[in-house]
Amino acid sequence: MIVKNEENKLPRCLSSIQGYVEDIVVVDTGSTDRTLEVAREFGARTFEFEWPGAFDVARNESIRHVETEWILQLDADEWLAEDSGPKIRKAIQREDAFCFGILLREEGPDPVESSMIRIWRSEPRVPFIGTIHEHLDLPVLEAAHETRKEFTTDIVVYHDGYAPELRRSKHERSIDLIKKELAIRPGQPYYEVKLACSLAAAGHPDARQELLRIGDRLLEMEDDPEVHVAYASVFGPLFAAIPDEELRSAGADKLIRLARGWFPDSPVVLWHVAQAEVRRGNLPSALYALLDLEKMAQTGSFDKRTPYHTGILGIGLWTNLALVAQQMGRRDVALRNYQKVLEADPANETARKNMALLHP
Repeated sequence: MIVKNEENKLPRCLSSIQGYVEDIVVVDTGSTDRTLEVAREFGARTFEFEWPGAFDVARNESIRHVETEWILQLDADEWLAEDSGPKIRKAIQREDAFCFGILLREEGPDPVESSMIRIWRSEPRVPFIGTIHEHLDLPVLEAAHETRKEFTTDIVVYHDGYAPELRRSKHERSIDLIKKELAIRPGQPYYEVKLACSLAAAGHPDARQELLRIGDRLLEMEDDPEVHVAYASVFGPLFAAIPDEELRSAGADKLIRLARGWFPDSPVVLWHVAQAEVRRGNLPSALYALLDLEKMAQTGSFDKRTPYHTGILGIGLWTNLALVAQQMGRRDVALRNYQKVLEADPANETARKNMALLHP
């Protein structure tokens, strides 16, 4: 762990891992509260390290002190789900594994989930990279372990670090650090998308220009059968940056088609494609996209690498699918989804009134 001024949240995090880890390494980057004292109360080995202005440098300092075969990475505002500790102990018994993906679940009024690597075999030759949104170089890590593989799991880690009142300041900080990262290592799709999305989230005046620039690049990649998974995150803010009248253009039509072709298993992409099709007045295509989302929600089989709001596979999906299906004359689809909305929200007047209209 790397920490700074986390005396309030650290006990919850460290309590959740008690009994499931052999060692706790906490690197403090300049706390002025009781963070280090709290960490030591939980038996952690603590180290002080002046904030270097880059998360990868701080994170690499933390893994430099690791003495165990396996590493579990957590932040102070995260904690293991109650049943995840035993799952971790069981997972690392696999001799054929070099790392595991966990489900990171953002708590709050608008929950977000994504799958990411947080458990891996310690490998000194594979450092973190990235001034912010630091991450392991997975291909290098995989090569270091030769025949071992990456596995996904149902291990859940909760996170609540993005309080609404802090989001704008965090986006502003992210923008500065992402620009720093791109100055050091230019041309990274992951960080170019992160920059555009952070600018949009912060309401920055440069956001639209940056998003449209990425849209133009995607159009140039039309013949590429695969694109970096990072681009899956950009379609929501990109479509939002395109006015309704331009969303009906040939270029926008091509972007929507490419999005569906490149990321057929991404709920985020399908959701934003459906919303764009509704804005274009293309209800049949919107209905098909929402029906595909419904299948994903039913099977639980979809690409979880891109963070997604859980509502797009829940009440948000049911509401939109019901409304579009009703307009398309698909009474059966509309009824079953209005029913789901009412089961989740019995006071939902829109669903109740439309259910009454649809019943003979």
